[in-house]
Amino acid sequence: MSLFYKLHLLKKKPIILWALLMVICYGLVGFTYYATQQNYRLTANDPQIQLTEDGTTQLNQGQQPKTVIDSHDVDIASSLAPFTIIIDKQLNIIATNANYNGATPPLPPHGVFPDADIKGELRFTWQTESGLRFATVVHPTKAGYIVAARSLREVEKRESLLTQTMILGLGLLMLGSFIIIAILA
Repeated sequence: MSLFYKLHLLKKKPIILWALLMVICYGLVGFTYYATQQNYRLTANDPQIQLTEDGTTQLNQGQQPKTVIDSHDVDIASSLAPFTIIIDKQLNIIATNANYNGATPPLPPHGVFPDADIKGELRFTWQTESGLRFATVVHPTKAGYIVAARSLREVEKRESLLTQTMILGLGLLMLGSFIIIAILA
């Protein structure tokens, strides 16, 4: 069968052409959503990567933990600012600029620390028992670990807006293509 004959068949059955067009549109919209969402989430780690890499270097060169972290106090329940926690090998907090409603902040699950030892760095989404979500990076140091994290609240708002925009766009594509196919048929 020649290509022209196949196109001729599609003109006779516009619903097939529309369905084919929708499969292509779903694929393009889906890929665009995935790529954009991943970009939002992965770039949320950027400040923490810098904090842990620089902090690890400073700690391994002998600087005191309290001089490595920012002196600005961060309440992790409400702030969007990155925060740092330096802990020893027994998972005791040595220094931090973070607090949780005025108290000592929680630590990420203890299983991430052996993984950070193996991999040299670990990047993950940490969700506390109270439901707070953080883009988190853990780096091992000679004496323990350095943890840097920041809230994902704004990133998740962007992801929600992205989802709504993509659904609206896909709906308009479906409607517009259906109208065009109906007019051409």
